[in-house]
Amino acid sequence: MVVQENKLDIVIPVYNEGALITNVYQHLVRALDKKLAWRVFFIYDFAADTTVPFLKELQQKDSRVIPLEQNLGKGVVNALKFGFQQVHDGAVAVVMGDDSDDLGTLPLMYQKYEQGASLVASSRYSQGGQYQGGNLVKKSLSRLAGFILNKS
Repeated sequence: MVVQENKLDIVIPVYNEGALITNVYQHLVRALDKKLAWRVFFIYDFAADTTVPFLKELQQKDSRVIPLEQNLGKGVVNALKFGFQQVHDGAVAVVMGDDSDDLGTLPLMYQKYEQGASLVASSRYSQGGQYQGGNLVKKSLSRLAGFILNKS
């Protein structure tokens, strides 16, 4: 049973994720359903985004799924700004729509928030972090970025 006073809003910017978005949703359900109350805002730039039909289908099955077309201009930054305008005052998590985040960390991150942390961040570039999901090119570019950032 979900404890209703726990509330996590999740903002996910999407861009032509297609059917992959159902994996993200399933990972959210597995990670959060028996631990805390949550809802997810999937933010997209335009109605023809390939993610939209899958989001509409998920929304019909689960009222916690809230797909929204943003109107602040194209791009992930504007999608995030729009998403932040939709959420409540409490805990907010940002998750990528490409299924590259380990959503199993969300309950622990929420616990840190409840213990008084103002900001909780996980990163594949921090000690103990790792990259999950994505294709070989994306993974290689991410690894290169991590190497460069750690040398700075």
